[in-house]
Amino acid sequence: MRIPAITNRTIQYNRKNTMQTNPSFRGEYYPSGYYEDYEIQIAKQFINQSGDEWKTQHKESKQRPFKDLYMESNGLNYITAVLARPLTEDWEDARTMSRIFLDGATLLLWEIANAPFNAAEAALKRAKENKMLDKEVERIGMLICDMKAKQEQQQIANHIKKIDSMLDKTEKANRVMVYQKELKDGFVTPVEDERLGKYAEIPNVIMIEEKNEKLGKELIDYTRKNSQVNFDYVQDNDDQLEMMKELDDKLVKAKEEYDKSGTRTLIEVENFGKLIDQDNPFEYLEWMKGLMTSCADDNKATIIFRTDDSSNYLDEALASHRIGVKVNC
Repeated sequence: MRIPAITNRTIQYNRKNTMQTNPSFRGEYYPSGYYEDYEIQIAKQFINQSGDEWKTQHKESKQRPFKDLYMESNGLNYITAVLARPLTEDWEDARTMSRIFLDGATLLLWEIANAPFNAAEAALKRAKENKMLDKEVERIGMLICDMKAKQEQQQIANHIKKIDSMLDKTEKANRVMVYQKELKDGFVTPVEDERLGKYAEIPNVIMIEEKNEKLGKELIDYTRKNSQVNFDYVQDNDDQLEMMKELDDKLVKAKEEYDKSGTRTLIEVENFGKLIDQDNPFEYLEWMKGLMTSCADDNKATIIFRTDDSSNYLDEALASHRIGVKVNC
């Protein structure tokens, strides 16, 4: 049996019968058809009325009529607000909206708006089968179901995005642990063994090939913090000769520090790769090759650097007796 309307004002739904097929009017398309702006506004208001307060009262008052429960909740204030301040300047739309909000049958729409999509769809189907909703209210119900389906799809998409983000972070963390182990095995542990009087091979140069500058810096910091060595830094310089001279000065200083304290030095060289680029002058490359062969033994220092791409470096410079640790991220 159809629930009678609270008001006698009934507006015949005589808006364009072509509404479902003609998208030229003011509105928007949803899976169940095209809807005008005022219909979309009504459906949104129903959905926005959903809330913990309403759900709690509904759960605790199962024995009471749904209509009375709604009127005692924030629904009454909402109806008053709709009547006092219409949501549209169009008089026909305003009358239609008021009629829908005051129609007792539309209380079912609040149940639909408060239910998960599957339950809302089932409730609407039952109401249609029992002829409890007129054509216009039925359209609002279908629109609410469409909106709820979209909401739930978005929630699922957001949830998947969060899971993907967590997996990405986990994957990155696992990769970083692998890189850290390579640095630990190649430099941190040998330096510790040497300090304990054990024989150890200390690398002359450590190369971290990683496009992500932040990750490269994290790995350099890990090496520095865990190896208990002195640390020094050579800044990039457009003048390669000046940069090479500064590096040589740092190596001399490293040897002096070792003679005083017995502690090795780790020297980070910013953009070190430019010094071993195969297009550099022959004499530059020969000097660098000699330095990279002996700095660990002669100067008690190891050079560490990050690079985006080592493909243009001199092959001899990449030899394992020069670059003893290569972390390819």
